[in-house]
Amino acid sequence: MGQERVVPPAFCLPKPQRRTRGFTLLEVLVSLALMSLLAAVLLQVMTLGLRAQRAGQMRIQALEVAGNLLQEFTREEGMRLSAGRRTGSRGPFVYELVVELQYALPLEGRPEIQVACYLVRLTVSWEEQGRPRSLALTTLRTQAQRG
Repeated sequence: MGQERVVPPAFCLPKPQRRTRGFTLLEVLVSLALMSLLAAVLLQVMTLGLRAQRAGQMRIQALEVAGNLLQEFTREEGMRLSAGRRTGSRGPFVYELVVELQYALPLEGRPEIQVACYLVRLTVSWEEQGRPRSLALTTLRTQAQRG
């Protein structure tokens, strides 16, 4: 008959050799370079997030200033609207308020009274990271005037 191959038991097989020396200098340098790259990317992302948050806060503040200015204008002018331009500043914000007469129509049945429609445009500007920013609010106001 043929020869049978005898397989030794598992405990007799040679064990694979394990490396017990630790990390090589090259492995340490590569891991440090990867960690540095990851840290730089994370820092950049955090910086962009903080800039976006600051820009959002400035925009919210500009909207609050614009809303307050329109309320003050409405309180002061009341029913005495007239075309014109006003400028000023509030903290870091500069504003321009423009009132333009759009049209005036006689009141039906009362020709001595006209209904005037005014366009009120408020522009609030500020500087953010060295670049000019602005927002504008526009509304229409009407009033009855003796002609």
